[in-house]
Amino acid sequence: MSIDSKIIERLDDLINLGQKVRLTRRSPAKNHITSDFVDVQLANQWLTSSLNLIHRVFGESSVHYQSMYKHFKEYPKWPDVDQAFGVLLSAKDDFEKDALFDVRKLIEADLFDEFLEQAEYLHEAGYYQASAVIAGSVLEDGLRKLCAQNNIALPDKPKLDWMNAQLVKEGVI
Repeated sequence: MSIDSKIIERLDDLINLGQKVRLTRRSPAKNHITSDFVDVQLANQWLTSSLNLIHRVFGESSVHYQSMYKHFKEYPKWPDVDQAFGVLLSAKDDFEKDALFDVRKLIEADLFDEFLEQAEYLHEAGYYQASAVIAGSVLEDGLRKLCAQNNIALPDKPKLDWMNAQLVKEGVI
């Protein structure tokens, strides 16, 4: 199971738990002036797990994390739970639609640049085989990702020329 699949599965689990929390909504007694409330233990479990996952996937500075955290500061009441549930739905939607691709691609591009610089350095130093292995690995990874993004099914052990030909055939490159 891929990392993305595990994240989506966990988001689904938390959405289901969030729905259970929302079902615990109760109105206060008639002589109390407060908003509706929910099961506190279940809400805290759900909010903590949701906040943890969003922090790990989206980062602490993300809009998703900041918005979820805002609803976690105090005793969880119905309005906070309802709004935090919307944030979680948004996080899943953004993740599934690859709305984080800019950050991932920037990080991958930076790593690829570093590997290619290493390959160039090794080549200049006369370590041709090591240089070729590193450069080839970067190329293979890039072609695999392009195939996956364009729904090109890969055989068990795809060759570089085969992936390249499929990408040309599909008009990707």
